[in-house]
Amino acid sequence: MLYRITGMLAALGLLGMVGQAEAETYTADLNVISSTTIAAPGTSLGTVTVTDITGGVTVDVTFNPSTVLFVDSGGPHTAFAFNLNPAVATSAIINITPNLAPPPGVTFTPETASSNTPYGNFSNGIDGTFQNGGGHGVAGPLDFTILGVSTSNFVANDLGYIFAADVLGPNGGTGSIASRTFVAAVPEPSTWAMMILGFFGVAFMAYRRKDEGHIRIA
Repeated sequence: MLYRITGMLAALGLLGMVGQAEAETYTADLNVISSTTIAAPGTSLGTVTVTDITGGVTVDVTFNPSTVLFVDSGGPHTAFAFNLNPAVATSAIINITPNLAPPPGVTFTPETASSNTPYGNFSNGIDGTFQNGGGHGVAGPLDFTILGVSTSNFVANDLGYIFAADVLGPNGGTGSIASRTFVAAVPEPSTWAMMILGFFGVAFMAYRRKDEGHIRIA
């Protein structure tokens, strides 16, 4: 009876491990800031979360605090730029959904060959028309899907940045924020529990098989 229960627990744990392996999630901290008029240097103003799904990835851009907004500063700035190798066509970037409905006349458009001064050139981006400064803009999160890529396709650009955004910051100024980092997300406690359970179950079953083998030989 104990053997059957342990086998079931091992199976559940292994399923949790498989689910974790299939859904790789990476995060980037938007803590590189172009000007103190946006926020103090090194302040984390948001997180980019990229998750592998069947056929591509999902991307979530979340700002913190809520006073950080997407804006259009004009010139070569892109609202949200990211670097892929290889780059993708605009048709591969779908389901662009801001958390809050944008004001009338505001649109989000995927693009290639994006740039975000002073953080260099990026392979792709999401651009739009926004009201600049004065407390106006579009709040995140910004969610979208990219087809035909995985988390491994996100790489540093010519200046070492992976993501950049054009924002209105908590200090009231507009400019750019960016990220050089892209790391695996720490599993949730429940996922760790399932993984530990799986390892325990597999080890116990292997021990039982070895023990039964000794009994047969005797």
